[in-house]
Amino acid sequence: MVLRAPHRWVGAGQALLLGAALLGAGFASADEPSPAQRSVLVLYGFDPFAPAVADFDSALHTTLLAEGPPNVTVHNEVLDPEANADPELVMKRNAWFRAIYGAHRPVVVVAAGLLALDFVLQERDELWPGVPLLYTGVDEDVLARLDLPPDVTGVARRPAVGETLELALQLLPGTRRVAFFGGAGPVDRAFEATTRPELQRVTAQLEQIDLTGLSVAEMADRLATLPPQTIAFGVSLFRDGTGRNVRAFDVLPGFARRANAPMFSTHAQIVGRGVVGGWVTDYGQMGVQTARLVAAVLGRAPGDPLPPRSTAAIRPMVDARQLDRWHIPERRLPPGTEVLFRDPSVWRRYRWTILGVLGALLVESALIAFLLLERRRRRAAEAEARANQERIAHINRVGTIAELSGSLAHELNGPLGTVMNNARAAKKFLVTDSPDLKEVRASLVDIENAAERAGQVIRRMRTVLRKDEFRPGRVAVASVVQDAARLVHSEAVRRRVTVEVAPIPPELAVRGDEVLLLQILLNLLLNALDAVAEQPVGRRGVAIAAAARGGAVEVNVSDSGTGIPETALEGIFEPFFTTKAQGLGMGLAICRSIAEAHGGKIVAENRPGGGAVVRVTLPAAPADREAAA
Repeated sequence: MVLRAPHRWVGAGQALLLGAALLGAGFASADEPSPAQRSVLVLYGFDPFAPAVADFDSALHTTLLAEGPPNVTVHNEVLDPEANADPELVMKRNAWFRAIYGAHRPVVVVAAGLLALDFVLQERDELWPGVPLLYTGVDEDVLARLDLPPDVTGVARRPAVGETLELALQLLPGTRRVAFFGGAGPVDRAFEATTRPELQRVTAQLEQIDLTGLSVAEMADRLATLPPQTIAFGVSLFRDGTGRNVRAFDVLPGFARRANAPMFSTHAQIVGRGVVGGWVTDYGQMGVQTARLVAAVLGRAPGDPLPPRSTAAIRPMVDARQLDRWHIPERRLPPGTEVLFRDPSVWRRYRWTILGVLGALLVESALIAFLLLERRRRRAAEAEARANQERIAHINRVGTIAELSGSLAHELNGPLGTVMNNARAAKKFLVTDSPDLKEVRASLVDIENAAERAGQVIRRMRTVLRKDEFRPGRVAVASVVQDAARLVHSEAVRRRVTVEVAPIPPELAVRGDEVLLLQILLNLLLNALDAVAEQPVGRRGVAIAAAARGGAVEVNVSDSGTGIPETALEGIFEPFFTTKAQGLGMGLAICRSIAEAHGGKIVAENRPGGGAVVRVTLPAAPADREAAA
């Protein structure tokens, strides 16, 4: 959509340009839009730069651009209210429109205001026959007196004069007088004519003070000397009694500074310029409503009727600063009133802060007592949780040893059998007539070595089964890895699995509990042995490696199995999550808990060549961090 909005005051001010426009019409075909291009002509009957009109125009263009069909060009023109009084100007004005919008006429004409509507109704048979007409900003009661053709629709304005005056009397119940002020131009008089009946209906019992048609200076002087218990109401001010064009938006702040009575109006755009407020029409919203109606007209199928007519919404709106100035309490406002420019008092601005501080002071003693009690309970709960975690970890270790019982029995049978055989041999050597002491000594040495090996197996079992509190200390990674590998050695042999331990520097160490770290490795190794169980014998392999990684130590346990299903990678370390038919799903969860308790982490991933790898990363011992870094 292309929006082009050249504002032109069509009348005496542009008469000299008419010849140029007519001459340019001969070259219109050079700039002729594409067949798909459609134009919308918006005619304004009043000052296009008044804030209310500017808000309307901006909302109309923006909404049509965002919600309307593509390839629409919008043209704005402004009619001269004085042109109708001069037949020569009327002729030149119409010639202007024929030259500019005759050859490529608009598909929709929008008349903003009564002056524009009267012009289009009078001239469109000559200028734009058959083109749909939309009105906007024309009062409902004026439209009711017009016999509009069926191809005319639009958005009416309902000046809420009665509602605004009733609101003023509700806010100021002691009111005895009403001062009515307004301009002297044609637009002003038209607005005044539609306002007078409602003014008389609502304020018939009040004294009437007429300030319309005066100069700006005279109106300001009269507003400054109004008697007590008076309200002032204004509806339109485009031209004052001297013939000078003015804008209510600009002069109202000066009126407000001098006025000794609160002022009310029905226009949203001047709330905040010195008036208390009223039931207002928001011309920005009217622009949105008009644009949507234009879009509906453009989007209808050929032969379809025009969308139905509607009326712009009104709502109560007030300026909080004026309420304070005139000592009007907000409780008198009707429900749903929009209060603008509220300048809150210290209590309003910081009410919740003050209440919070007072509340904190009132409950401080109880809160402290509660926090102390909660602290005691939390410590007890944490101690119990640690104890439970230690018990669970111990149970897991016992289960691990039970799973390795066959391997451990084999580990013990070897040295015990050696002890028995060497003891029998020594006995035989001793019962001869000439004992062979050299052989006896060799048998005793073998017995000692075998007993030491059995003792090592038992010590490793006791280490795993030890139930004690978390005791952090310096732990050599190579030692823990070797102990774990020895404990699963026989089980690996039984399952015909090759376990490879990569060389680990003896100085590589972490800070932690040796038993718990050993438990992590045992769980990971047993899982790895299970993972390769279905592989051919020659491809059953498990590997352990450790290395320094940026201030930490990473221990990897990898296997040559089928890998971990992608759907299981996310939850493999969650409690009770298992991929084994007989598994409980606690082993890896305990491994993660132990790793996190040591300030580390554990992750699992599939290897590109097949199988899986679990990486345990733990902080390096303080003495090793510089080397690890």
